[in-house]
Amino acid sequence: MKRAKLFIDFWNFTISVRDILGNEYRLDYEKLPLYLCELHDFVYEGAYLYAGIDPDKEGELKLKNFLENTVQFFSGYTVKTYDKKRAKDVYCTSCRQPLTVCPNCGNLIVRKVERSVDVALVTDLLQLAWDDTYDVAFLASADSDFKSAVEFIMRRGKKVIQIAVGNAGRDLASVCWRRIDITRYKDDLLYNP
Repeated sequence: MKRAKLFIDFWNFTISVRDILGNEYRLDYEKLPLYLCELHDFVYEGAYLYAGIDPDKEGELKLKNFLENTVQFFSGYTVKTYDKKRAKDVYCTSCRQPLTVCPNCGNLIVRKVERSVDVALVTDLLQLAWDDTYDVAFLASADSDFKSAVEFIMRRGKKVIQIAVGNAGRDLASVCWRRIDITRYKDDLLYNP
């Protein structure tokens, strides 16, 4: 039997679920890897979840707590969280002056970006393939930035199956061995909190 690991780009995947299925649905992360392996008759070898967290937002600190103190203890899970960093200021394309205040509401414009999340996911995807710890990687993301890593792994004889939502991530799917749209399994993998 083939050995499988799941790699989850948390925000990319979560936003895809919400954009396509609406805010009323949440993914059952505990059930997801076991369900996917059972569906394909693979041996489950673990799941890795990567998330950027804004340390200045109370809601994201609660999420971090949930990920690190609940999801981390789901069967086979490794959770990796990274603080989001302040991004460069936004500039007017005409006069090149920084836009620090929203012209509509007057609030300060502070952009935060994920750093390290994609690099950490790709590093683990490659390292664990190199160490021969899996035959099949489930990749829960629509991010086309992963295409080169997927192509490299596939050339080395591993399979990568994209886990996607609706039409999200078709570009990444073009280099994956297979694509699974979880909306087909909505009744089994999604719940309404």
